[in-house]
Amino acid sequence: AHVLADAVLKVRPKAKLGFGPPIEEGFYYDFDTDPFSAEDILRIEKEMQKIIQEKIPFKSLMLSRKEAEKMYKDQPYKLELMGGIEGDKMHFNQHGKFADLCKYNMIDNTGQIGAVKILNTASAYWRGDSKNPQLQRIYAISFPTRQQLDEFVKLREEAEKRDHRK
Repeated sequence: AHVLADAVLKVRPKAKLGFGPPIEEGFYYDFDTDPFSAEDILRIEKEMQKIIQEKIPFKSLMLSRKEAEKMYKDQPYKLELMGGIEGDKMHFNQHGKFADLCKYNMIDNTGQIGAVKILNTASAYWRGDSKNPQLQRIYAISFPTRQQLDEFVKLREEAEKRDHRK
């Protein structure tokens, strides 16, 4: 999810970051930006691949609230999230120039990700509340190898062909 957010900011530098948790089948990340086109998705996937190929080390950072607020001064959703964190220290994971709030330590470097694929996009209200702004959500998945990703995509395509709702 961190690599996805980094790639989106490279394609859309003015995007505002929501958050990006893991889910049962991959992960997603929410962005306050215009809807993504098919071309945008291709560019974002290419940026993700580039970040992965660079094998950028992940660093664990503990920042004071003041340092974190300065870092995220142009990211209102991150500032809101930080408001719900108790204490003065906040945990971040950083690769290259990109850092994000994260409860967990990461893998050693981006090269360990292997293969990624953006699955689809959707709209979602910030924090699931229709009174909040509508954000753009990107769903994606990663696997240690390209072969595992290809097998997943094939199984998913076969399942869609058998979808009884069609």
